[in-house]
Amino acid sequence: MNELLSEACIKLSDVPAVVNLVCDRLVGLCTGFSTQGNDKSLTFGMGRAVLRAAEDALLMRVEAYDMLTCHSIKASVEGTVAEVAGTSQAALLWIAARKEPFAALADYAALKRERPAPDFMRSDNEEQEE
Repeated sequence: MNELLSEACIKLSDVPAVVNLVCDRLVGLCTGFSTQGNDKSLTFGMGRAVLRAAEDALLMRVEAYDMLTCHSIKASVEGTVAEVAGTSQAALLWIAARKEPFAALADYAALKRERPAPDFMRSDNEEQEE
């Protein structure tokens, strides 16, 4: 069976505190929890979520063996992040990932820097930064 891999990133302040709160809230739903370096892994039966605190962003990765588990984990993580950080779930874009954790996000970020989004797709904040 093929593994479904997805990754997302959201800019936040005080990312380590958000990661800890998200893990505290989700650990009761998990069958396992582990920490390896800067990654916190939450196991949910046939899938898992990996949360990594970057300098100013939360990196999220979901690995699952079926579509229902994949979407359930993503919804649980998104909802908990939105609740803890006071953000909108609509701000998240999940992209297809590869075996190497967070490599797809790095490639996506590099591509986005090379080819900025068209004006109609930019938020007000992005326009002010340029």
